[in-house]
Amino acid sequence: MAASGRNRPLVHSAAARVPACRGDWAVAVGHVEAAEDAARTFGGFAEIFAASARSILGFARDDPGEALLGAATAVPQPVPVAAHEAGRPAYAGVADPRGR
Repeated sequence: MAASGRNRPLVHSAAARVPACRGDWAVAVGHVEAAEDAARTFGGFAEIFAASARSILGFARDDPGEALLGAATAVPQPVPVAAHEAGRPAYAGVADPRGR
């Protein structure tokens, strides 16, 4: 059964873990990409689910760059923003490794 709606990022993120750890890269990548596609639609926690799937895939492939990309996306670091800009607090922004 295909995942639908807001559950897609979580379902595909969870579904990617077993094939990633088994070395079934094609299946794992399919689930990771589906989680990332859904995350672009829903945002928020969906992005964290997709990022964790990407990180686990990188770990399973022994690819530190991919693992760190997922981790950096899941746990963004605050970026100082001038407090006077549009009335935003000093740490309103977050670093996004994808440049968004």
